[in-house]
Amino acid sequence: MLNLILMMGWIGIYETVEDIESDGQKTVTKFSIFGYSLGGLISRYAIGILYKRGFFRKVKPVNFTTFATPHLGLPRVPGFLGKIMHKLGPKMLSRTGKQFYGVDKDVWSSADKEGRPLLEVMADKDSVFFKALKSFPHVTPYGNAVNDLTVVYVTSMVEPHDPFTALKTKSHRLGM
Repeated sequence: MLNLILMMGWIGIYETVEDIESDGQKTVTKFSIFGYSLGGLISRYAIGILYKRGFFRKVKPVNFTTFATPHLGLPRVPGFLGKIMHKLGPKMLSRTGKQFYGVDKDVWSSADKEGRPLLEVMADKDSVFFKALKSFPHVTPYGNAVNDLTVVYVTSMVEPHDPFTALKTKSHRLGM
């Protein structure tokens, strides 16, 4: 299912540009894209395909924005529930779940004999996905500092550590 969604993402972009330019009076010269949650990953995938197909030779990439997107996948959270989710998630969510949890193994190039997870490939500095992302002068991820149990701060913000850990362990109440 995710492959179909991903394919529709970049095909939809081409079709939209064709529709805008069809009357010959308008030309698409700049491109911005944003995505929420899984939509952010679809956006990253789509710009990689567009980059590979030369779309950005004629259209200038401007803004790439994501909201609560699991760029690093869904990390294993401590505790019993985290263990269960990490075990069942890839099975219950089919191919998308495998990709979220980094247990998919697809061959992405002739040099890649054993296969790598999609999110690992998208983070590889030599991949079209990374090169496409670098071509945007404004890359802005947004993530929740606390209370997002699905897409934790470190994966939405692509950070090695969470500076808000102290807030998560203390109770903050407003006095009224």
